[in-house]
Amino acid sequence: MIQDQTTQTLLQDIAAIKANLTSVNKRIDKNENRTDHIHKLAANLENLTEQLKIQNKRLEKMFDSFDARMKLQSERIDEVEKKESVLEKKLLEKDSKRWESVVGAIIIAMATAVVMLLFGNINLY
Repeated sequence: MIQDQTTQTLLQDIAAIKANLTSVNKRIDKNENRTDHIHKLAANLENLTEQLKIQNKRLEKMFDSFDARMKLQSERIDEVEKKESVLEKKLLEKDSKRWESVVGAIIIAMATAVVMLLFGNINLY
C-alpha cells in the first residue's frame, strides 16, 4: 500500500511537472512570438529610417532647386526693371523733344508773322 501511495504521489508529481512544462512551453512560445514581432518592428523602423533619409535628401534637392529658380527669377525681374527704366527715360526724352520741336515751330511761325507784319507783306484785314 505504501508503494501504491508512493506511486500515486509520483504520478501526481509527474502530472504536475507535465502541466508546468506545458505552461512553460506556452510562455516560451509567446516570448518567441513577441521576439519575432519585435525583430519585424525593428526591421520596419530601419526601413522607414532609410526612407526618411532618402526623402530628406530629395527635399533638400527640391529646396536647392527652388532657391536657384527664385534667384534666377529675381535676376530676370531686375533685368526687366532696368530695361523698363531705360525705355521710360527714352520715351520721356522723345516726348520732351517732340514738345521742343512743336514749340520751336510755333515760335518760328510767330516770328515769321511778326516780321511779315512789320514789312507789310501780310494783310490781317
